[in-house]
Amino acid sequence: MKRNIRITRTKVRAKTKYAPWLILCILLDILAIALIPLNMLYMSLPEWITVIFAALVLFSSVLLWIKGTRHKVINVFISLLCLLAMCFTLFGAYCNPYWNNLFFRTNADAYSRPYNETVSGKEAKQDLDYAVKYLQKCHPALIHGLPSDISEKVQKTSEELLQLDTITVNALSVKIQQIFSMLSDGHTYAADNCPDRHYLKETHSHNEAGDTLTKVNGKTIGELFKDKSDLYSFEAESYGLVRMKDDLGTLEGLDYLGISVSQGVVFVYETTDGEEKEFTYFEEDFVLYDEYLRYNNMEASNSEQKSFVYYEVQKERNLAVLTLDSCIYNDEYIKCLKEMFTEVKAQGIENVCVDLRSNGGGTSLVANEFIKYLDVPLYKDMGMVWRLGCFEIGFEGTETENPRYTDLLFNGNVYMLTSYYTFSSAMDFTQYITDNGLGTVIGEPCGNSPNGYGEITLFKCPNSQIAFQISTKKWTRIDKENTDLLLQPDIECEADKALDRLYEIIA
Repeated sequence: MKRNIRITRTKVRAKTKYAPWLILCILLDILAIALIPLNMLYMSLPEWITVIFAALVLFSSVLLWIKGTRHKVINVFISLLCLLAMCFTLFGAYCNPYWNNLFFRTNADAYSRPYNETVSGKEAKQDLDYAVKYLQKCHPALIHGLPSDISEKVQKTSEELLQLDTITVNALSVKIQQIFSMLSDGHTYAADNCPDRHYLKETHSHNEAGDTLTKVNGKTIGELFKDKSDLYSFEAESYGLVRMKDDLGTLEGLDYLGISVSQGVVFVYETTDGEEKEFTYFEEDFVLYDEYLRYNNMEASNSEQKSFVYYEVQKERNLAVLTLDSCIYNDEYIKCLKEMFTEVKAQGIENVCVDLRSNGGGTSLVANEFIKYLDVPLYKDMGMVWRLGCFEIGFEGTETENPRYTDLLFNGNVYMLTSYYTFSSAMDFTQYITDNGLGTVIGEPCGNSPNGYGEITLFKCPNSQIAFQISTKKWTRIDKENTDLLLQPDIECEADKALDRLYEIIA
């Protein structure tokens, strides 16, 4: 009897010694896995912290076997769980392109410190290293490391920064961007995105009059872009030029371009009748956005902002025009499409146009939703390669089944209006239509290449807070036989005349 009691007590003591290690092992597994959502949603962490947790998980698993040799089944199960936790944690830090990114953080913003604030040369070097680290980690073109030209540029820039006592945020943004622009990827750039930008208050009146900016301080826009093209990331020069023109309209953008306004900046505009007019602007001519609206009496129109998506049925022209200013796939977009195609069917409209001339992108799901209203059972999709650290996954573009809305199918003519601003997913939308033979494109070539990069991830430098975004996917055009750099329109014309050109076609 005493012997049985001793055996029972021994078993109880063994279980008591084993239980804490089992609990510790499970807790460490949970904490290691939780690092990934914690990082992506709430806080930045160095990658090496996952190595420490992976080592702790491994150590706890070994201890579990030492402390509980009689619990082999449980140990095997927990060891497999530990292995899964280790792989998930290490992969989540070193192969996950969204580690330390800002996309999923509700309290994050993409603004840098004010453009004229300074950081030390040492801090600037830290920011450069941080940007280059994630550029090399995430970009599909750099899976085998930095090419020699980029590596040399990084080394030279690092040496320059360490020689400086201080550097402004804008000047550092230039240094980083000159490296990013070497990839010729319109989605990958270091933004000169400082807060509280100051806008040239006369810009609106020039736009309303139809004036075209032709020279800045005696240089033509073309000459200026040739000198400053390395400050912009682009596949199409036209898109880079558009980005530069935007910067010319702000005080911060002019500083980014190295153009001082302290002694005045001279703009030459060409009027609609071909006359050139010269204007000199000073720092006081650039104002914050709210004051810009007040100065141009734009407050009323600003308070009644249009949605990113809306439509108009022009019965007299047998036409419905869907204007999509951003590729946002949500209930509002879905509802707008349904309402438009319902009205199109009810009125017997035979022409539908999608206006993407001011659309800078978003998600290509907007295209998939639109095609559901077209009477095609299948359509071809894009191919892609996704960079995941030292790995790549991808697929060739294949035919996709179209889950059609059979009660609202449209069998008429589809037209797409494009411009140099039509970028990213807006270009993809256009590509789905033209490469599948579903419609006609009118306007200017889109702003980026169908055989380019995309699916960005977003970061901020630790000291200057300069935001930079990096592509993680390489896309392949639907029409693989088409080798054009850009998606060319079927009917090419100036973007602001594209709708009038459509009117002529369907008249």
